[in-house]
Amino acid sequence: MSSRSYVRVRYPWEATFDSRARGPARYYSSLINQALRYGMPAKRYGYVGARVAERGVPAGLLIRLWRILPRAASPEIERLLAGIIAQWSQLAARSMRLPARCGTLSALALSRSSGRTVFVFDDDGTPLIVCKIPRGDAAAIENEARSLEKAGEAAIAPIYLGRVDEAHVQEALPGAPLLPQSIRPEEAHTLTWPRELQEMADALIRLAGQTAHPTTPEELSGPVLTALDSGSLSPSLRRSLAACIDDMKKNSVAVLRHGDTSAHNCLTEHGRFVGLVDWEWSRFDGAPGFDTINAAIAYLEHGVGRLKWSDQRALDALKNAWGAAYFTECRTAARDSAAAAGMGDDQFEKLERILFLRRLGARMISPKRFATSPDSALAMLEFVP
Repeated sequence: MSSRSYVRVRYPWEATFDSRARGPARYYSSLINQALRYGMPAKRYGYVGARVAERGVPAGLLIRLWRILPRAASPEIERLLAGIIAQWSQLAARSMRLPARCGTLSALALSRSSGRTVFVFDDDGTPLIVCKIPRGDAAAIENEARSLEKAGEAAIAPIYLGRVDEAHVQEALPGAPLLPQSIRPEEAHTLTWPRELQEMADALIRLAGQTAHPTTPEELSGPVLTALDSGSLSPSLRRSLAACIDDMKKNSVAVLRHGDTSAHNCLTEHGRFVGLVDWEWSRFDGAPGFDTINAAIAYLEHGVGRLKWSDQRALDALKNAWGAAYFTECRTAARDSAAAAGMGDDQFEKLERILFLRRLGARMISPKRFATSPDSALAMLEFVP
């Protein structure tokens, strides 16, 4: 492969790519606009700033800017692309998405805490594969590789394709992250359960049935115990929740759990669910049903955060939607995940309460990591049956 030159930009992420290739520059511009529109823009930028962020930045403007930046060689990317070409036939044999032969490849490399994520594109500018090169917290990338292999039959995640030198390689799924609809708390009782989330929930049911094993879920320790021992709960609520935890530990079951089923990790195409990405923080001893309910709460809160954000608005939205079709269908799907893992309805009801207790504990441990505060999480815990 002939050596090419690359631009390097440092905002909003450190990225290295060939700005003259069609795919990398356009894809990076789409990632920038996703970052502006997702993640509760009203919380980050205020009402007016959120309206501006919704419009995004024109891709053409960004591409023209990048083309005038200084360029330099990137031996690491060149070596990776050469290795991919050399192993293409083996990679393509493991995937129904990849063509039998590859054309001219180009790449976009993003630096993240766990390592370097490299998107590889074909002649048409379409992402074909994603390579993750361990750096720093290499355990997260190794964990994702194991999770993708285990999740393969459930049709819920990218297919793991193996290794090219030190890089772990997976399919690049088509589509874009699910964008939550804008939600006003006073109208949340009219919210319906989106088809994309139901299709994701169906895939989580398959995953639960295929990965269930008898052990205590990790969610029954850590943040759960932090919240239980914090003194924030009323004596009666603490006793009730402690009894739930004790009962769950006696005869429990765990499944492979993604761990962050927010809309930005849920890829969709033409209104249909494609798959969940970013399994680096998945857990093999996860609680069944948690991913489905987490997806529903995250979708709701991010929908509120597209318009006008406050903890109280998020709490009001949950209260108004809890008894409506949105959460009714979500909780049915979560219960079906638990049933697929061999858990009874009475156990799931206890596990559901523990989920809200865990959300409280996680916010007590790392309050700056979450959009909602410990006080809001406590109010939600006290509200749910």
